[in-house]
Amino acid sequence: LAPAGVRLVRDIAPLARHLPSFQVPTFELAVARTLIGPAVAIAFMGSVEAIAIGKLLASRAGHRFDPSRQLMGEALCNLGAALVGGFASSGSFSRTAVNFESGAVTRMSCIFSGALVMALVLVFAPQANMIPIAALAGTLVHIGVKLVDVARLRAMVATTPGDRAVLIATLATVLLAEHLESALLLGVGLSMYSAMRRAEGFKLRELVEGPGGVLIEGTTSDAREIAVLNLQGELFFAAADELGAELRRVLGRARVIVLRVQEAYNLDATTAHVIASVAEEARRRGGRLLLCGLRPGMQGTLERGGLIARIGSDALFPAEPELLGSTHRALAYAHTLVATR
Repeated sequence: LAPAGVRLVRDIAPLARHLPSFQVPTFELAVARTLIGPAVAIAFMGSVEAIAIGKLLASRAGHRFDPSRQLMGEALCNLGAALVGGFASSGSFSRTAVNFESGAVTRMSCIFSGALVMALVLVFAPQANMIPIAALAGTLVHIGVKLVDVARLRAMVATTPGDRAVLIATLATVLLAEHLESALLLGVGLSMYSAMRRAEGFKLRELVEGPGGVLIEGTTSDAREIAVLNLQGELFFAAADELGAELRRVLGRARVIVLRVQEAYNLDATTAHVIASVAEEARRRGGRLLLCGLRPGMQGTLERGGLIARIGSDALFPAEPELLGSTHRALAYAHTLVATR
């Protein structure tokens, strides 16, 4: 085959009939500085690839997938490879898919596969060197086609614009870019950007007090003494300014704001200070900002930031097991404040 111009396995790296020898890696600061960038990139790529193929095949087999366990196993594998001069490794789309399509059920299949590879190296290395690259490529194409989930692709295209954009951009990069990792990095980057955009938003919905004190979701632009708001979403710094603006807008038509925060998460220092500043502004106008549904973690953030005094300890209503229990208590206190002023 070689005289005919067919590339063989030996043209990439000839296989020899021997196992690698044990050697302790040496550490040199200059070499470490040179390799730290590529090492991080390889670790990132390997982690993404392993988690992607793991989740895909776990969903097909109906198994539970633990990403932390997968990455821990991958880390131990690479530490062992370093002791014998091996390359960095990860869960592979091609090898894992071949294993799965061959009927693998347990983790023992990986051990048997490794033992078979070792036997092939020791016994059939010269013959393996003569395998055409085109034959291996055909195997990879066959496995790649089997990994395509047409139903999942249709669902991604038909659901949200974000999913559709990530899919189309990643597919186009796979077809046009020289290196596959470019497509992988682009897809991961776009997914992270889309996730951050979704996490950045919060929802602030108004609750209207109906007959008998029942709270119903609704909106009103009328000037009221009391406004009840339900805050949902992530409360990190990117949302701070917008949240402050919304609360001040409501404060312009209501003396007392009852803000339910039980469905809000990850309050950071920036957003906490914005809430405290709105509470102080409400006091200057003769009103109050009351926080109800306050979970221990969020209250701890306010305490550590020294913001309890600015908001007022009487304006904090911890979450209760009863649904909307703290909200009704805060609302009753709001009526008391309005009646006494």
